[in-house]
Amino acid sequence: MDSDPDSVVSFDVDDATKFEWRREVVRKSMVGEKFLFLTGMEHFPWAQCRVVSIGWIDELFDLLADDVVIMSSDLGSLLRVFDLEYATVAFWNAESDLRDT
Repeated sequence: MDSDPDSVVSFDVDDATKFEWRREVVRKSMVGEKFLFLTGMEHFPWAQCRVVSIGWIDELFDLLADDVVIMSSDLGSLLRVFDLEYATVAFWNAESDLRDT
């Protein structure tokens, strides 16, 4: 298991770059159009979501405050995104990993 993030974006980037980075990590993680996300609620920990518009990922990330865990509905891919001191990092594990090498 690798402890290096699969992708990183600095807090210094503009909003357009940050939004594009979010969309790219979701695409690369292969969680798909229908997925589960961790809600942070004790008695309702997971919720199901389906993509219905281009801005869905921005709304989800804004709702979860850049502390995001998304799992594909077939449970084959997982994405974890969170903030560090100076950047937001993403880790994923997908059945068919598209990471740049």
